[in-house]
Formats: sequence, C-alpha cells, structure tokens
Amino acid sequence: MSNDKKLSCVCGKFYSSAPSLCVHRKKCNIFLEHKSCNQGIVVNETYTMRINELENIIKSKDEEIQSLKNEIQTFKNSTQNIDIEINPILEVENFNIKKSKIKVKSLSSVQRNDNLLYIHTTDNSNTNHIKTANVIPKFSNTALNFTQFLDEINIELSHFESVAVKGCVTCFMQVIEDQLQMVEPDERPFHYDKQNKILYIKNKDNEWVIDKNNGLLRVFVLRLSKKYMNLVDEYKEKYINVDNADHKENSNYSLIIQELNSLSDDEPGTLKQIMKSVRRCIPLNK
Repeated sequence: MSNDKKLSCVCGKFYSSAPSLCVHRKKCNIFLEHKSCNQGIVVNETYTMRINELENIIKSKDEEIQSLKNEIQTFKNSTQNIDIEINPILEVENFNIKKSKIKVKSLSSVQRNDNLLYIHTTDNSNTNHIKTANVIPKFSNTALNFTQFLDEINIELSHFESVAVKGCVTCFMQVIEDQLQMVEPDERPFHYDKQNKILYIKNKDNEWVIDKNNGLLRVFVLRLSKKYMNLVDEYKEKYINVDNADHKENSNYSLIIQELNSLSDDEPGTLKQIMKSVRRCIPLNK
C-alpha cells in the first residue's frame, strides 16, 4: 500500500488502519502536544471575548455614572442661590379670625420691637397686629450653658440641713442667686425679658433658645434638687440612726426629704415658686 493511502500522524508516521493510528496517537508526544496547543487557542479566544464583553459593560456603567454626576451638578448650580427659611411658629395677637380666613388688603408697615417682629396691616381702616415668632437676641457665645452653671454650684451639708428651717424655695434661690453673683451678666446662661415674659436659656448644646413651658428651667431645678439628695448619706453619717422616730433630728430629716420630694410631683407648687423667683433674679441683659 502506498503512503498516499495510509493514515498519517502529525509526527510523520503512517498506519494502514484507523485503530492502529488511534493506538499510536494515545502514546505520541508530538500529537498530544499539538492537540493541547489547539485547545489552548480556543480557550484563549473564549477568555478574550469574555474580557472584551466585561470591559464594554464597565464602560457603559462609567458613562451612566458620569451622566448622573452631571445631573447632580446641574441641580446644585440651579439651587445654590435659593435661601429657604421655614418658620414653624406663628402666634396671632389681637386679630379676629372669621370663617378661617384672613383678608389683608394692604401692608402698611413692619416694625421690630422688644425682640419681636410686628407686622402692621390695614383693612377697611382697621389696624391689625400680627406678632410672629420671637427673634432671639444676640447673647454672648462664651456664656456658660445651664449644665455648666449647675456643675459650678457647690451644695454642702449645711445647705441640705437649712432646707428643714427655710424650705426649698428660699434655700434654692439663695444658692442660685449666690452663683449668679459670681458670674458676669454676659456669661450667665439665663436671660429673662419681663415685658414679653420670655425666658432665654443656653442649653447643653450651647445654643440660646426660648424656654417654652419652662421645660429647661424645670430640668435645671430638678437637677439642683438631686445635688441636695446626694447628701443624704453624709447626713446619715453625721446623725447615726436618724431614721428612727425617736431620734432628735428625725423630724428635721423627714421635713427635708418631704420638701425635696415635693419637686417631683406632677403639679409642684414649690417648683412653680422657684421658677418665678428665678425669673426675678435674672433680668434681661440688654
């Protein structure tokens, strides 16, 4: 049989039958190496196609991100000069509201008085006054906040014992007034506008706020009461067995505890008295 009719391997050998060629190829290093190279080419082409596909996806996403950035910047540029002020509180004074509508035909003047903004309007020759939300005066930024002021008040055992004789109101006010005298007016955490009955307090976040409904002042007084209560153990060390009814100091001790506990009632008359006294001793520093 001529070589043209024989089956050949890549290594150059010829075989007369396919089974013989198949047996040879299983052992032929040249054939196996050639087969591996061909498979590698196919694999490489597959990887290359996948990489190109992923790169196109990334490019598309980058374009979308850039488009969003451009849109955000456009929005910022269009709104940077807009100044929006929302005032949630509007008090209406000496103004009759009929049928839930107010018709103001002309605006005659705007006047600022006692840290309040008044708008005067005329309607059918009648002058109406609308008092808007309070404008907080510019107080000292270096003033103590009410927590810092409270921390500087030193309550001693003598203060605790005096509650039995003088009562909470007198004792608390003496302590507060003494501490206020030690602080320059501009550095105090309280200012009270008597004319408009507005109490300004510098809160723990160092912001001057209007103390509506005595919320912060109530917290201040109750915390001061707690400083008194912290002296109970020291008092009991001085007067051993003072809890016994036959102890000579028992009546005074019971009175002190009763006075201090009265501050925690839902409608504490003592607390209200202290709040009124606090307002009297901290006039507005203009």
